[in-house]
Amino acid sequence: MAFAVVRTTRNRQLLDEWSLVLAAADIEHETPLRDGMYSLAVAPAAADRAVATLSGYDRERRRRWRSRWVESEASANVAWLVPAAILLGYMWTGPVTRGSFAFEHGAAVAQQIRSGELWRIATALTLHADAGHAASNALSSLIFLIPLCRVLGGGTAFALALASGMAATLINAYLRGPGYAGIGASTSVFAAVGLLAGIRIRRDDPQPLWRRIGPVGAALGILAMLGASPETDVVAHLLGLVAGVASGAMVAAARHSAPSPSVDAMLGGLATFVLCTAWLMAILFA
Repeated sequence: MAFAVVRTTRNRQLLDEWSLVLAAADIEHETPLRDGMYSLAVAPAAADRAVATLSGYDRERRRRWRSRWVESEASANVAWLVPAAILLGYMWTGPVTRGSFAFEHGAAVAQQIRSGELWRIATALTLHADAGHAASNALSSLIFLIPLCRVLGGGTAFALALASGMAATLINAYLRGPGYAGIGASTSVFAAVGLLAGIRIRRDDPQPLWRRIGPVGAALGILAMLGASPETDVVAHLLGLVAGVASGAMVAAARHSAPSPSVDAMLGGLATFVLCTAWLMAILFA
């Protein structure tokens, strides 16, 4: 009897899942292997029913996956607070000027960080050289934080992006030597992209692997384009991306769902507290 192929894959585990779905629906099928590619074949008369059954399974699988990770518009709206904070912060500090208190005591000056002024790895992320620098980081943060907030929750996304950016800034200070100094939220913006990719690179995500690692490819493309500008701190961006991927992968390995709303709010409050404390220390130890 002739068979109609309804799906193909090289993944034996995925093929077994499809086979179980069709078996549960009492649809006879075969799973021939040719040139390393498995096929899911059914009788021509049952092809439409098999396709509909598998499509329904895919939708349910995606629904179950999303139910474990927030995927909500309410969480995405929290992302708007970050660009607002960036622009308000710039209105307070202004552009880089000689003798500016904010830049003198808040920039990520490697020599000072190595001497113990660790608050700089947080305060530096809130400083921007000029209005264009602040505006570009505000827009970038919105673009990348919206999907991250949908997956993790607003407070968790903000906390992890901040922590990853701070870690990348600290590593950069030791990697680049005592003469290095840096500012800007872009390190945490790239960390947010890495976080999104790190979380999605999981076996239980129903999307194909190429779609899950798409954010990393996009970030590397942006990094390549920005690298043409001599003012761009490519190393800081790359470290932020790597720190984000590592953090996202650890979160995905440790959890199978987004934190509860109460934990999410606590993490967001903790991140805000860390930033405020960092600036308080910068002022007190000036």
